[in-house]
Parts: sequence; C-alpha cells; structure tokens
Amino acid sequence: MWYKDKNLYIHFDFNHKVLEKQNLEAYLQSILWFNHFIRGILNIKDRQSYQLLCSIPQEEDATCNGGLYMIEGLRSVAYGVMQHEKANTMELLLEGLYSLHWTKKQVPKIKDEIFQSCASMMHYDPW
Repeated sequence: MWYKDKNLYIHFDFNHKVLEKQNLEAYLQSILWFNHFIRGILNIKDRQSYQLLCSIPQEEDATCNGGLYMIEGLRSVAYGVMQHEKANTMELLLEGLYSLHWTKKQVPKIKDEIFQSCASMMHYDPW
C-alpha cells in the first residue's frame, strides 16, 4: 500500500503489509499532523508548493531561514518516533529534504534544547 500526501511533504511506505483499519487511520492522522507541524516551522502558505523551498540558495539564505536547518533534526525525530511506534512496519521519508545536506560552515549547529523541543512536539498526540 502506498500513501502520498497531497501537499507533497511526506511519503509513507507500508511495504504492502496488511494493517488494521484503526492503525491505518492513526498513521494517516500522523501524516496530517506532521505536515501541519513542518508547514508552521517553515512558514509555508497553503497555496505555496514545497518545491519552492528547493530553489532557495543554501549559502545565502541558510541563516535567514532558520527552519531549514532544523529539518535534519526533525527528520531524525520523526523517523525515530514512527519506527518505535510502528515497529518497522513503514518507512518515513520527507519529500525533497534528503537533498538538503548542510555543512558546519553553512548552518549553525542545532542546539540540544531546540532539538529536544522538537522531539517533545513530535511525541505529542494530537488526536
């Protein structure tokens, strides 16, 4: 089974495993909430395409787009949470984010308190 969010933020791959309807609904809720979370951090408008972010020059705008350098941490948090809760029944990929590889010269190091804050929000159960 393959699910692709209409806003192109997240892909979920269920590896063709049969899941109970209740679990599937919970997974879809996770997708919707995480998309909302990412959109808020990056200040993405409803009608804006995420792909526009790919055209942002990394060297010039890394410091003025603070949300971008948090993505690496957010991706790790989201992946860890999903793998822990779903016991490896799916793989979480964030669309377009794997092409953003920040170096220490380009972006300030993610501070522990920022990462922990993101982790806390990712563990929040909105439903």
